[in-house]
Amino acid sequence: MKLKQIYILQLLIFFIISAQSIPGQKKPAYTFDELFPLSEIGLHWVDSTQNSLTLREKCAQLIFPYANGKNPDDDKKGYKRITTIVEEEQVGGLLFLKGDIENQTNLVNELQAKSKVPLLVTLDMERGIGMRLEDGVEFPYKMAFAATRNPNYDYKMSKMVAEEGRALGIHQNFAPLLDVVHDYRNPIINVRAYSSDPQIIAMHSDSFIRGTHEGNMITTAKHFPGHGATDLDSHNELPLINLSKEEMWEVDLKPFLFAINSGVKSVMIGHLEVPSLTDVYGLPATFSYNLITRLLKNEMGFDGLVVTDALNMHALTKHYTQKEIGLLAVQAGNDVLLFPADEKEMIDGLVEAVENGRLSEGRIDQSVNKILKIKKMAQS
Repeated sequence: MKLKQIYILQLLIFFIISAQSIPGQKKPAYTFDELFPLSEIGLHWVDSTQNSLTLREKCAQLIFPYANGKNPDDDKKGYKRITTIVEEEQVGGLLFLKGDIENQTNLVNELQAKSKVPLLVTLDMERGIGMRLEDGVEFPYKMAFAATRNPNYDYKMSKMVAEEGRALGIHQNFAPLLDVVHDYRNPIINVRAYSSDPQIIAMHSDSFIRGTHEGNMITTAKHFPGHGATDLDSHNELPLINLSKEEMWEVDLKPFLFAINSGVKSVMIGHLEVPSLTDVYGLPATFSYNLITRLLKNEMGFDGLVVTDALNMHALTKHYTQKEIGLLAVQAGNDVLLFPADEKEMIDGLVEAVENGRLSEGRIDQSVNKILKIKKMAQS
């Protein structure tokens, strides 16, 4: 069978799946324990570790600061900052941004040794480790992969990247990107996306997810519920997604539903204003209980890890304090608070919220339990 015929057949299969995947899916596609299976010994470690943590240490488990894998002699300030955060605040994980293979690996090992609880190490590797580490391999943008009409390239690339990442002590890749391109002028998504066709995105991302999991790496579908229908960059301001609920279901939500049914392990929430889904004008999706808990978890059946986009982005920091951002994000249903502008202030805010009754300790425990289970699985 010729490549073009195979591609058309794959598209037809996804159209059939699309017709069957309708709103209102109450039962999780995969339960959390199916996504992150543990032995009895592993579950015992999770329980005993969680019981040993103070309230502040549990709140800190939700916090994932940024780090740079550079030579400490060349980055004395950055090195001191991240080692202090890990030792004094005992944060839950790290997001690496820049560096090189040797220095990042050395720093990961050093920080793991300093941490009371193992750290979950994350990296945005949409195009491989080379998009972050100067001496790593960098692959083309996703639109180029879709142009090949061969999802097997996504499988091979993602498995290779996962294996490389695990060798460097990385556990989670913030990919695949599932945004649907509505406008070629989009300043932040554009060629990072596979396509303007949700079926093509679903097909290629399915292979990406499969390859990543076979490489023992955690996948992350982003930026929920879709960052493609805007001409604004959420690093600078809050983009408005001015689509109806029906349009969102027909186009932007479709790749995420496919990914959930493909077993994607994590979903990243975009800093977007989507009033048709949040039912509130001006509210970032990051803070929307309707969007994260009711839509993503209850209707779409996602039971994995929910991660915010970077919380230092101006879409949020222009209007909210760090304490407000942390509290509102957790209340909405996020588990991981990624890249705060001030880690200590955000932890302080969560502790204060529990102590004054605005947030229950049980809600913190839910996310901590997820994070600890993932850490234990990642050690295997």
